[in-house]
Amino acid sequence: MNNYDFSILSNNIKNIFEEFNNEENKQYMNLMCNRSDNLPSDIITDKFIKKNNIIIKELIPEMQSLLDNKSFQNWIIQLEKDKTKEELNFKKILLNCEEIFNAISDIYQNDLEFYRNYYKYLCIIKILFEEYKRYKASKDRFNIPINNALEKVYKENNIDLNDVDKQYNKYKLLTIDNNFEISISNRPKVYDKRIGIYLLINEIGGVFLQSLKKLQEKGYISSLALRPEYNNVSKDLKKDKILLMEEVERGKIFSFENLGNTTITKLYSTNKYDNKLWIIIDEKDITFEEFLEDFYVHDNSIVTQVIHLQYKKENNHYIIEHIDHEYIFYTEDEYLKRESNPMQRGKAKTRVKTFKIDNSKIPFILDDGSFFLYKVLDTYFVNKDLIKEYFENVLKK
Repeated sequence: MNNYDFSILSNNIKNIFEEFNNEENKQYMNLMCNRSDNLPSDIITDKFIKKNNIIIKELIPEMQSLLDNKSFQNWIIQLEKDKTKEELNFKKILLNCEEIFNAISDIYQNDLEFYRNYYKYLCIIKILFEEYKRYKASKDRFNIPINNALEKVYKENNIDLNDVDKQYNKYKLLTIDNNFEISISNRPKVYDKRIGIYLLINEIGGVFLQSLKKLQEKGYISSLALRPEYNNVSKDLKKDKILLMEEVERGKIFSFENLGNTTITKLYSTNKYDNKLWIIIDEKDITFEEFLEDFYVHDNSIVTQVIHLQYKKENNHYIIEHIDHEYIFYTEDEYLKRESNPMQRGKAKTRVKTFKIDNSKIPFILDDGSFFLYKVLDTYFVNKDLIKEYFENVLKK
């Protein structure tokens, strides 16, 4: 469940965090557009070192007034416990701040006592700012502004996405056809030759996108649509800048024994009973839906993830004709019913798709010997153990 509760903070703090978040996003876009060679900074620490007035005269005094507030302390403790998964108290958090300061005190030598006195407040501000960024990303994640920046850039080039792209009109996905080139990097992007800029792609990893690109190049994928970034769009993003980060690809387990038969499987995590994976298979469809004990909440809806595919047998081999990933939104009542009834649908909000493949002939076993379906599930689903357990059990049968 989400921990976002900023009611204890003043509007001034929230407004400052909003400005800082926008500033960080601008730094990132400057980097991507080659307007800067510097990675986005730790904006809070950077301003603290420079004795920025907003930090020193606004945020720190507000932290001083909150530090003895028990509700505030408990919130900070919970935020840190969620990250460290260990028992904490507020005193321990402050002691940890002191230890960090002692370890890095060399960078504060120009005014050591000043920075030492205020460093614990800096630590608390950083905890809150990171939580604010998570809250902001969660709040905006599934909302698509009307006349968003993406649509405006296209309209400036005399292209109305809602008219020319059926997938965008219906699902707000970009159809990745011959007009596009897929960029392989840790920050997925596509280059649209019609408008001459790169567009950021959301809700997909670089490794998985690379797999889709290869399948498209080999002719296995005929129609591919991806979820773009709707707000962070820049006409200056004309070159492909790769920020090197490591991603791990997994997955080599599958069997075809259950395909063609109607089966419903419900798996429970061995260490967390409330983590579940539903698998429904019939003669042409397979649906996976993940339910987590620590479930995700958006606009008062409980969110699950679904992978759905359609398959058929061709020349004695199974191929995937259609596959997509989407987020499902349940009311609390719908969610409770869905936990025991696989036919219960989530209707709290329209489903949100992140990618969609149609009219295709993707082999279950790829040319490199890996299993495509496992790649998809491993990319999106959180509980890796349940995915592995299912495929291993199917294999044993």
